[in-house]
Amino acid sequence: MRTDNGVELLIHIGLEAVQLKGKGFTFYVKEGDNVSAGGKLIDFDIVEEQASSTIIPLVLTNTKEMTRIKTVTTSEVIGGKGLVSLVSK
Repeated sequence: MRTDNGVELLIHIGLEAVQLKGKGFTFYVKEGDNVSAGGKLIDFDIVEEQASSTIIPLVLTNTKEMTRIKTVTTSEVIGGKGLVSLVSK
């Protein structure tokens, strides 16, 4: 994902989920779509028997373009709430 202010974010659902070949995933957006905070991106049903990991890393891919990165929360992710505070160059 790329925000309007240039932040690039990779959301990787399940570290080995590619082996599922889309099974258990319902996509609500496609590449190039615009989304808003709180908008639904995807539903997924991954159980540990199907994928070796249910970890979902969120990766900022262009941090060299940031002047400040501050964690807002380290607890449960809640829709519409901030995760990090970023300032781009």
